[in-house]
Amino acid sequence: MLVLATALKVYLAINTLGSPDVLGYQDYLVKIRSVGGIGAYYAGGAYDNPFNVPPLNIPVIRAMGWFADVSGLPFRFWLRLPCIVADIGSLLLVASLLNNQAGKSKFTLLLMLGLCPASIMISGFHGNSDPVMIFLVLLSIYLLEKTKATVLSGLAFGLALSVKVVPLIFVPAFLLYLSTLRARAVFTVTAAGVFVLGAMPYVLLDPQIIAAKVFGYSSYYGVWGWTRFLSTVLGPTSSSHPSGVHATLNVAGKILLLVSICALCIWMNNRKEKPALFIQCGLVTFLFMALTPGFGIQYLSWCIPFVVVLGIWPTLIFYLASAVFLAIDYHCWAWWPNQPAYCLTKIPSFASLLCWSSTVIIVMIYRRMLANKVAAE
Repeated sequence: MLVLATALKVYLAINTLGSPDVLGYQDYLVKIRSVGGIGAYYAGGAYDNPFNVPPLNIPVIRAMGWFADVSGLPFRFWLRLPCIVADIGSLLLVASLLNNQAGKSKFTLLLMLGLCPASIMISGFHGNSDPVMIFLVLLSIYLLEKTKATVLSGLAFGLALSVKVVPLIFVPAFLLYLSTLRARAVFTVTAAGVFVLGAMPYVLLDPQIIAAKVFGYSSYYGVWGWTRFLSTVLGPTSSSHPSGVHATLNVAGKILLLVSICALCIWMNNRKEKPALFIQCGLVTFLFMALTPGFGIQYLSWCIPFVVVLGIWPTLIFYLASAVFLAIDYHCWAWWPNQPAYCLTKIPSFASLLCWSSTVIIVMIYRRMLANKVAAE
């Protein structure tokens, strides 16, 4: 199972060009080599590709470029390899985090996770660091739930933030799950300390530009979920710089998302027996997908390891819907600029809507599961 999935990912990593993110990271490497790490945050690029990842990525991207130079294997392979390895680690962590919650279905669920088509496509083809980030989040959850090692959990969480700042959406769940102020302080200080140390020396050179580029980055608006629907109804707008009513909706959507996540985490932790942190982070992830005004298709990798806790049918629903969406989207990119005719029809939009609808369904299933647990207490 694991060998087959990994082999497919390695084959794709070597033999396919990937999504535009591969070109983006190659552009990052060019910037870093030509104008230096801090200079990359100022540089434009061939297609206005902003350098918007935390500073720890700078030496990592340099290393990927060096491996590509000395090995003869393309940069795109070294970009994807950490994701392929991270998926193996994520599978092992989920196997432990599931405990007895999956019952007799545990083997089937792990088999589905190991062979998940979306995971194969994102890690093997896409070309971004999201699977690495989510592995580190899972590691942080594991260290907190299984070993009660708050410092080590904070360390793993800080590393996840150093890959991408997305794990900030899990902060309310982590802090409310911890039972004492001291534990919360230790976790926060450790995670923040790791992030700052990983940002050295660049954060000392110009903290303002790093804060603006990394924390000020906004995903593409109008390409997913409710904003895609509104873009159809109200008229299109720039996905990277929405204007007019879309700009207002984008800001309002972000505020609604933040408030919803915080309210959800308070609700989950305001009970005698708190749900497992693995479950809490899973619901937060799917709520984010259901409500977010901004989106990147690789974000679907965040959901892949969490949904298995719900059982076979919810997992199957999401895995099938995400597989269809990704297969269509990636097939269109693989043939760019001579895309098949269906790429210009409503088929990709329908696949996107189908996948988004599956995340809404998963949120409702999570909600029902937790509500049933409350009733049983």
